[in-house]
Amino acid sequence: MTGYQGTLLALAFSEQLAEQVPIESHDVPVHRILTEKGCIDCVANRGGRV
Repeated sequence: MTGYQGTLLALAFSEQLAEQVPIESHDVPVHRILTEKGCIDCVANRGGRV
C-alpha cells in the first residue's frame, strides 16, 4: 500500500469495533470502516490525520 493515493476502506462487523487498539509498525491507517450498521469516518476521528 506504500504510495497509494486513494481512499482506504475496511470492512468489519460492529461487534469487532474497539475504542483503542495497539498500533504496530506494519499497520496501515484507513479512511473509513464500513459495518452493517453504517460508516465510520476514521480521518475525522484522528483530527484530520490519515
